[in-house]
Amino acid sequence: MTLGVDANQGWLVSIVDKIPAWDLDRAKAFAKACHDNEIAWLEEPLDSRDYDGNAALKRASEVRISGAEINYGWDEFKIMFEKDCFDIYQPDATFAGGIAQIRQVIDMCHEKGRLFSPHTWSNGIGFYINWNMILSDNESQLPLEYPLEEPSWIPKFREGITDPILTDQNGDLQPFTKPGLGFEINKKLLRKYGKRFFRITETGLKFKIILEKGIREALRLKSRKESQG
Repeated sequence: MTLGVDANQGWLVSIVDKIPAWDLDRAKAFAKACHDNEIAWLEEPLDSRDYDGNAALKRASEVRISGAEINYGWDEFKIMFEKDCFDIYQPDATFAGGIAQIRQVIDMCHEKGRLFSPHTWSNGIGFYINWNMILSDNESQLPLEYPLEEPSWIPKFREGITDPILTDQNGDLQPFTKPGLGFEINKKLLRKYGKRFFRITETGLKFKIILEKGIREALRLKSRKESQG
């Protein structure tokens, strides 16, 4: 069995109580303990935007350092690669600007000799999107994160899609065969648990514009729209 450790310092989970953030010295000491105990990698040991700190830790550590699960977009990842922050990059396509930007991360991992293993700890929709990313990486060397925290965070309650994501007895997932991203929304669950935040008809939109902008501006917008065909 291979073990990795998530320090969860990328963003501090302080809902219940405030906890102290790690500094570089503590992260170095913990990384040494991980290496001494044959831990495979240490995830998010410092703040997710402490680029210089993460880069310094990576240089000093004998265990692989991973992170970037809640960073947003290529602008951030570009800095991380320039400073060489991680051995393993773990962005989540649903947080980080979408599939195209994570494909850039994968390509840069190949170019720089780094590894890619996406964050998936959200729901079935998020898992499928990131599953697509790992399947597109023909140089993948790491297992895919599978969210499971019994008794509540299990496929039955988590997914929100028609077919729960279940591994076989060996913990393997077979590639999906449905078109597109591979999943369908469970409309029954959407009706039961979903909440509509906004609904408006075309007539309602017209009244909304009149109330917000006044009749003169509303007529001007109508005239411009009609002139544009």
